Amino acid sequence: MISELVEEAESSVDTVFPDTTMTSHLIVRGSTPLPCPSDQMHGTKWLSRADSQVALLGLICFCCPGMYNSIISLAGGIDTRVASTSTAMLYALFTLTSLVSPAVCNNLGPRSTLFLGSLGYLLYVVALLHYRSQQIGWIVIVAGGCNGVGAGLFWTAQGQMMMAYPPDDSKGTYTALFWAIFNSGAVAGGAVTFGVNFDISTEQAAPSATTFVVFFLVMLVGSILCLALVCPEDVVRSDGRRVLVEASPHWSSEVGEMVQLLKQPQVILLIPFFAYSNWFYTYEFGPFNSGIFDARTQGFCNMFFWGSQMVGALAIGLFLDSGKTKSVRERALKSILLVAVIGAITWTAALKCWSYWVMAQMADSPAALSRYAGVYKAVQSAGAAAAWSLNGFGMLPSIQAYINIGLMSISIPLAVVVVVRLMNTDVMDRRSKSGLVALD
Repeated sequence: MISELVEEAESSVDTVFPDTTMTSHLIVRGSTPLPCPSDQMHGTKWLSRADSQVALLGLICFCCPGMYNSIISLAGGIDTRVASTSTAMLYALFTLTSLVSPAVCNNLGPRSTLFLGSLGYLLYVVALLHYRSQQIGWIVIVAGGCNGVGAGLFWTAQGQMMMAYPPDDSKGTYTALFWAIFNSGAVAGGAVTFGVNFDISTEQAAPSATTFVVFFLVMLVGSILCLALVCPEDVVRSDGRRVLVEASPHWSSEVGEMVQLLKQPQVILLIPFFAYSNWFYTYEFGPFNSGIFDARTQGFCNMFFWGSQMVGALAIGLFLDSGKTKSVRERALKSILLVAVIGAITWTAALKCWSYWVMAQMADSPAALSRYAGVYKAVQSAGAAAAWSLNGFGMLPSIQAYINIGLMSISIPLAVVVVVRLMNTDVMDRRSKSGLVALD
């Protein structure tokens, strides 16, 4: 089966990485792109710069999913089965929504899509606060589902911006920058949890009401910050190029594009890796974190966990953009082996950074990248939904750990196959440049 996929993939490399450089068939949504000499780059408004937009995107994720990561790692102070069922519902709807979110993002734009998606995180925190006093589990489960729909929209828009905005030689660095800012939110959340619950006795495992209120207010700030993002066609890269946005595709054509992408052998071979990149969170935040620590020490533990995520993201991101290895294929191969070593020791954000970097080598137009992001988050969320469901049914922690080890053992070799057999030419030269327009 795998050999058939590889053979088919090799024959379709020109389809995945078409050698097309013409941009005349593209138009910016609602306007014609105006030339802007590269020597005027310093005059570009700070907020319109690609690095500023990625940093702002990281800050938004710091406030919304970053705070969510902190509170979910506490299990919200609720019954384990309610928490697991709610999270499984979240990821199930996250999966389904991610498959249609590219159509929404490409028609509404990433700014509006990101804002709508951020509202789900606010609703979830309100549900947890309500559960603290009323103990009504179904409200938390429904809120988890609503958050799943919002997360599908949110992360598809995030993926499009993070992969489309950086210049070619800085995609790894920009991804690392984003992930460091994003995960610092969870570090801060852990610190807040530790401080707010410091004087609470160990018998009071549930976080205080103040904890939820603080998280809600920070998430609200993140939602508001979404409105400060600029439109993609106004973003200027450091190499003097704009992001050229295609005319909004028809909804029906979006369905066809997603179906074709799901048939690509490269994507099929990476499915286990994508699924594994979120599977391990269940074991870490379920049997390990909530099973061993109370609310106070969970916050302290989370500070170190998410801090190590930042270190892993920065390490792999800087390596991916290292000038010492110019070949994309060689960097991809060395980096996946590095990820395998890091993953064998501990689970970090290096897996996610590598996934985004590889997808960014397969396309360049925002519309195409939003579909890659949608597929990635759909597969990743499906894996998380399965993992949380198993945890909710009471699967032994040791078995959950063995499943994680097995998934890694399968996914890494398949990712190597994608790199070795499908990146056998300089992807940067063969990749479609249809998403770029030089500012000259």
